[in-house]
Amino acid sequence: MPSDTIGFLISALVIMLALFVLIAALKRNEKAGNFVRKIWLNGRLLLIFSTSGDLALLAWMHYFYNSRLEPLTMISIALDFCVLAYLVFSHRARDTFLEFPEKTK
Repeated sequence: MPSDTIGFLISALVIMLALFVLIAALKRNEKAGNFVRKIWLNGRLLLIFSTSGDLALLAWMHYFYNSRLEPLTMISIALDFCVLAYLVFSHRARDTFLEFPEKTK
């Protein structure tokens, strides 16, 4: 499989995971279905995978295109590590994704 194809697949996966969490946040209410609830309750893990995928994509691009690290790429890597550290170590992030409004009957 060509390197560009794998890069596009990683990119699509990264965007899709984060988009699922965004949609679950918008649909987060007591009338939400089980699918939205499962996405929200696993939202932190999905965002961790999304951020890790973005880091993998940056590494993949750097490896295959053998380019030097531009300042914007280094900023993006630093921000990804900050987001990843927040998602992994923050009690607030953990608690945010543990709460979901109760179902109404």
